[in-house]
Amino acid sequence: MKRIFILGSSSKWRQDLFRKIIEDFGVISPNINEYEDEIRFGSKKLSENEKRNYSPSKLVLNIARCKKESIKEILLQEQDPINFFQQINKNFCGKEIVFEIIIITADEVIQFMNEILEKPENIDQCRTHLRGYKSSNGPVISVTGINVAMINAKIIENKLVFIDEKNIEDVDYAKQFFTESGISLNVIEQLISKGDVLKSSGSLLVEDELMVPFLGSLEGELESFQGLPLKMTEKLIKEILQNSQI
Repeated sequence: MKRIFILGSSSKWRQDLFRKIIEDFGVISPNINEYEDEIRFGSKKLSENEKRNYSPSKLVLNIARCKKESIKEILLQEQDPINFFQQINKNFCGKEIVFEIIIITADEVIQFMNEILEKPENIDQCRTHLRGYKSSNGPVISVTGINVAMINAKIIENKLVFIDEKNIEDVDYAKQFFTESGISLNVIEQLISKGDVLKSSGSLLVEDELMVPFLGSLEGELESFQGLPLKMTEKLIKEILQNSQI
C-alpha cells in the first residue's frame, strides 16, 4: 500500500461523509485555535472593520490550510510511523520506499444577512441564530473551503520524512431557504436540548428531522451544510491524484 488518506477533522459529520468517498482513512484532529487572528486572517494587524468585512471564502481557506499544516506537524512527531499507518491500512509497508500521504482538511462558516456565523459561543447565541432563519431574512449560505494536499514521504530509520508536496483547494457554496414563519420556539428548544446545534456552524443542522418542516428550497449539496461537500471533495482528490507518481 503506497497511499494513505488522512482526514484532518474532529467532526463526526465530516468523518461519516468522507467514508462515502474513501473507505480506508485515518483521522487526525488539527491542533489549532481557529479563532486566532493569524490563523483566520493570516495577520494580527487587521482592524475590527477589516475583520468584519473579510471575505468568507478567504477565511475558510486560511483555516483549512492551517489545519493541514497542523496535521503535518502531528505526523512528523509520530514516534512509530509504520505502526501508525498500518492502523489505517494493514497492507501498508512504507519502510524505505516513497509513498503518498493525502491530507484533506475543510472549514465551514455560515453567511447570513451579510454576517459570518460560526459555532455558537453559548445557548443564547444559538437561539439568536435559529430565530433568525426565515424567508424574509434571505437564504442561509454555507461557505466551505477545502484543501487537499498530496505529500510524497519516506520513512527512514523509523522517522517520517516529507520529500515534496502539492496542494489543491477550492470553495463550495450552498444556499438553504426557510419558510416565512421560521423555526418555532418550541422546536428551537428541542434542538438545543439535543445538543448538536451547539457544535454546528450557525447553529444549523438542516438534516435534523425537527428542522425539516421549516426548510424551503436548497441550492447546492445538503452535505455542504454538514461540513464536507462531497462532489467538490471527490473532484479535488481526483485532480490531485493526476499528479501521482505511484
